[in-house]
Amino acid sequence: MTLCEKIISEGYVISDCPFCGCKLSDFPMICILKPIHSKEYLIAKLNKGHFLSGDNGYAVHCIHCGAIGGSDTDPRTAIKKWNRREAEIEKV
Repeated sequence: MTLCEKIISEGYVISDCPFCGCKLSDFPMICILKPIHSKEYLIAKLNKGHFLSGDNGYAVHCIHCGAIGGSDTDPRTAIKKWNRREAEIEKV
């Protein structure tokens, strides 16, 4: 069982892509590890030789159009960010 399948089995629902309409809940592998490279992170790494946070975070990634939601170190929070973004786009 993948991490995303486990999270979905806990009752988390991943909303459809707000850009292309892809039904992401049909694809349990949509949570991917991706590097977090903020400007502050790179400066600290180069100048001080230490990390501000972990190298990896989770984000929901639409496999159809390539849209990527907000990242977070907790995959459940990344899903919440993705779902919130869809709701904000519908309001506009």
